Amino acid sequence: MTEGARGTGRRRWVDLAVVVGLLVASMVFSARHVSEHASMSPIDEFVYSDYYAKVLDHGVVRQGEKTGLFARRTMSCDGIRVAGPPPNQKACGQRNAGGEIYPLGGLTSADIYTPAYFLITRVAAQPFVWAGVGFLDAGRLVGGLWLAAAVILLYVALRRRGVAPAVAGGSCLVLAGSLPAYWAHTYISTDATALLAGAAMFLLAMEARRSRTLPLVLLVVAAGVFTLFKVQNLAAVAAAAIYLVLLAAYDARSAGSFAARLRAWLLDRRLLAAVSAVVVGVACQAAWLAVRAALAVGEVADHGVGLPFEPRYLFTDAFVFLPNVAAGALAPAVAGPYGDSVYVLTVMVIIGGGVGLLLARSSEAYDRLLALAGLLGCLLAGPALSLAIVVTTGQYVSLPPRYGMSLVPWLVGCFALLVDGRTRTAQVATVAFGALVWSLSLLLAEA
Repeated sequence: MTEGARGTGRRRWVDLAVVVGLLVASMVFSARHVSEHASMSPIDEFVYSDYYAKVLDHGVVRQGEKTGLFARRTMSCDGIRVAGPPPNQKACGQRNAGGEIYPLGGLTSADIYTPAYFLITRVAAQPFVWAGVGFLDAGRLVGGLWLAAAVILLYVALRRRGVAPAVAGGSCLVLAGSLPAYWAHTYISTDATALLAGAAMFLLAMEARRSRTLPLVLLVVAAGVFTLFKVQNLAAVAAAAIYLVLLAAYDARSAGSFAARLRAWLLDRRLLAAVSAVVVGVACQAAWLAVRAALAVGEVADHGVGLPFEPRYLFTDAFVFLPNVAAGALAPAVAGPYGDSVYVLTVMVIIGGGVGLLLARSSEAYDRLLALAGLLGCLLAGPALSLAIVVTTGQYVSLPPRYGMSLVPWLVGCFALLVDGRTRTAQVATVAFGALVWSLSLLLAEA
C-alpha cells in the first residue's frame, strides 16, 4: 500500500470516528434534556404533539380542527413551561376536557404545516416506543436524530472544503450544544428542521461554487423540500441564493467590458439556480397554502398577536436575527443559570465567524463571499419573512429570533473556515471550545 493510500485510509477512519462522536453527542444532549422536561414547551408543543399523535391515522391536520385527547390530557397533567400550573389539572387522566381553557380555545394552529416533519418524527419515534419510552418522550428523542443529521451534514460540508477534522468537529459541537438545539431538538418542534436545512444549504452552496450541474439541481430541490417542512427555512435558501448571485458576479469580472461582464453574469447557471431556488421555495409554500385552504373545516385559530402592517417594521426586522438567533426560542436565562454562558459563547462563534471571515485578509475571496451571503441573509430574511406573513395572513406578526435558526449552521461554518486549522494549537483550541459549549449545554435546565 502506498503512503498516499495509507493517508487516505487514515483520514477516512478519523472522519468516521468524528461522525460517530457527533451522533453520540447529539443523542446524549437530547436524551439528557428530554428526561428532565417536566412541562410542555411554550413554543407550540401543545399543538405539535397533537399533530404528532394524529398524523399516522389522520394525515393532515386541518384548519379549524380541534386538538385531540392526547395533547389535552398531556397539557392538563404537565402544563406548559413558564406558563404556570396546568390549566385543567382535574382533567389529567380523564377522557373529557372542554376546549375553552386550552390555548386558542382548543383549536389547532399546526394546520399551517405540511405533515412532513410530523410523519417522519412519528415513524422514527416508533422504535423508542417499542423500547418502552413514553409516547411524547419518544417523539422528543427523535429531535436528537434531527440534530445529528444537521451537525454531521455541516461536518461533511467543512471536510469537503478542506477544514481539519478537529476544527470541523469542534465547530459542530458548538452547534450541537447551542440554545437553538436545546429548544428545537429536545421538544417536539418543527424548528427541528431548521438546523438541518441550514447545514444542507451550506453544503450545497459550496458544492455549487464551481457551477456544476448536479449540486445546483439538488440545491433547487432542497429549497422546495425544506420550505415544505417550514416556511422559515427560506432564510437558509435566501443565504444560498445570495451566495450564488455573488459568485456569478465575482467570476464575471474577467469577461472584459461591462456589457460582457453583465452578459456573463446573466447567463451564469448559478444565477439561474439562485432565482429558481427562491421561486421553487415560494411556489411550494403557495401550493401548500392552497391545499390547506381547500381542506379547511373552520376558521383560522386566532393567536391575538397580529398588528396592522407598517413599512417601518421592515427596517426593524432586518436586525431581529443577529445576535439573538443564538438564544433559540426564549431568553437565555429561561434555560437556567448556564443559559447565558452558552448564549454568549455561541454568539462569539456566529458573529466572529460571519464578520471575522468577511474581514479576514487571509481568507479566500470565495470564503469572504460565503460570509457576506450569511450576513446578508440575516439582514434580508427578516423583512422577507414579514412580508410573506403579511401577504398570507393579512396581518403583521413580530418575528421571534428563532425564525432565523436555519442561518446558525451557515455562520458556524464560517467560523470553522476562519480558524487556521493547520496549527496544532488552533485544532486543540477549537475542540476544547466546542467541548466546553456542549458540556455547559448539558447543565441547561428549566429555570
